[in-house]
Amino acid sequence: MVTNDLNALETLMSMIKNQKRKAGNLQCPKCRVEGMTEDDLHQHFPLYHSSEANTEETCPICDKKCTSFLDSFSVHLNNDHGPIEHREPPAPKFPAFAWVIIQSKETGKFLMVNEPAGIARGKPRYWLPAGRVDAGEGMIEAGKREALEEAGLDVEITGVLRFMNEGGSCPRIVLLANPIDKTQQPKSIPDFESVGAIWVTADDLNKLKNPEDYRGNDPVEYFNGVSSGKYKPESVDTPAFQAFDSVLKEITKFYTKQMFGQFTKAWGELEKTYPKHMF
Repeated sequence: MVTNDLNALETLMSMIKNQKRKAGNLQCPKCRVEGMTEDDLHQHFPLYHSSEANTEETCPICDKKCTSFLDSFSVHLNNDHGPIEHREPPAPKFPAFAWVIIQSKETGKFLMVNEPAGIARGKPRYWLPAGRVDAGEGMIEAGKREALEEAGLDVEITGVLRFMNEGGSCPRIVLLANPIDKTQQPKSIPDFESVGAIWVTADDLNKLKNPEDYRGNDPVEYFNGVSSGKYKPESVDTPAFQAFDSVLKEITKFYTKQMFGQFTKAWGELEKTYPKHMF
């Protein structure tokens, strides 16, 4: 990413300076830079290699052989090494996903993230801020967290656009959000979560001619849909949504048949409350 954010540039220069210390004995398996500690490598690899295609690598820390896609070195390094607080938490037994359409009130533009090769099928691809709901989270909390991690913005969730429930037991909900601070700059320093984020109009997406540039067609679908009025947000401040979010927080922590029954009931209340075209 190229940044015009002076704060991000200052942070980046500090990161690069720290990695010049040669305080460790590890070597990057891709560019062969030496003298890094485990934490240095954890920061160095996504900073310098997020936009490069995955290749088979051997971990210099534990000698694990990482393949080019499903078990990439990027994913292994993030989840098994470096600062514990930066690792992905264990996946809940009950899967759920929050997708976030972030729109600027002032310009009407949408926020699109560039997902790194390590988690985007082997090469960087554009998509939405989105991800798995962690154990004990609701959709609103997860949406806010994903927006901050992947786009670098603090947001408020202003509505819901669509409900999906794959196989009846994997909810995916598309939320609409606005930045809380209009002066806050999108993320521009690469890490495991994303290479960075950019503001775009729906028309800007026409410049990306290759479908392979996207992780999925969702930016095109939702940015155009919100702009045209095809997707109109409904309130998340309904008893049905609040009850569903409460059940989700519990079932992602403690999955039981009884909890699944409560989830099914809560989903049914969503279907009664919101327009049919949202499902």
